[in-house]
Amino acid sequence: MECSTTALPGSASGPMASSMAATAGGWRPPAATRASTVWCGSGPWEREASSRFATSPRARTPSSPSLAFSPDGKRLATAGADRIIRVYETGKLLVQIEDHADWIFDIAFSPNGNRLASASRDKTSKMFDVVKKESLVTFTGHGQPVYTVAFSPDGKAVATGGEDNQIRVWTTEGEAKQVREIGGFGGTVFKLRYSPDGNILAACSGDKSVRLFKAQNGSQVRSLAGHADWVYSLAFSPDSKTLASGSWDGEVRLWNLADGKPGLNIIAAPGFKPKDSGARAAR
Repeated sequence: MECSTTALPGSASGPMASSMAATAGGWRPPAATRASTVWCGSGPWEREASSRFATSPRARTPSSPSLAFSPDGKRLATAGADRIIRVYETGKLLVQIEDHADWIFDIAFSPNGNRLASASRDKTSKMFDVVKKESLVTFTGHGQPVYTVAFSPDGKAVATGGEDNQIRVWTTEGEAKQVREIGGFGGTVFKLRYSPDGNILAACSGDKSVRLFKAQNGSQVRSLAGHADWVYSLAFSPDSKTLASGSWDGEVRLWNLADGKPGLNIIAAPGFKPKDSGARAAR
């Protein structure tokens, strides 16, 4: 098995030494938090055999809070507390990426399945080409842990959200710079999802709200109120007409997006009573 090492900006050398980080103002060399990016697996039938992470305790017992299937269903990406992204095909390790300095909270495939975006506690989001095995860009600007990342359905934009209570939208083509910042949240932005038709960007937050924005310009369409606790999860129906949101207290709400009215309300975890929900509600 072969593992290739790609030098990052700030390291001595390497084919990606000219890589840049996207910021609100455009391109600049990122701070070198790591000496290199390690890619393991030269083909879909290679198993992880050797890398500088294979013998680390974290690599042996990884936590994988984030999973993502490629659109064609052939590849599965995993990421978590060991800071490593792994991409599998037919159950075999295809690519292993280490480029983050802290836990990875979220990952997402591009619509064509060739790129993978990540969100991390190291305050960055990154984009990788899993076919060419290249680190493409580091998105910086949040200044706080980044919890969520989402590709637009056309693949031309990536949206990120995090502990700075902001949404940032980045282009994935050309200069790959930040094109929009959306604020107004009273808590951490935990999850972002684009509607399948590409018209709406939905966000949920620690301020107990679910908000809908026009994907084209970032203007708010409406705020959906009703949750009594932090809202962590979102899912659109395939026809883009219904949005499901889930909160810390186990409640799931369905929303009619045509008028913003609530529909079905489900207690998805009826026996779950979080000990700190009262404290959360008081914040």
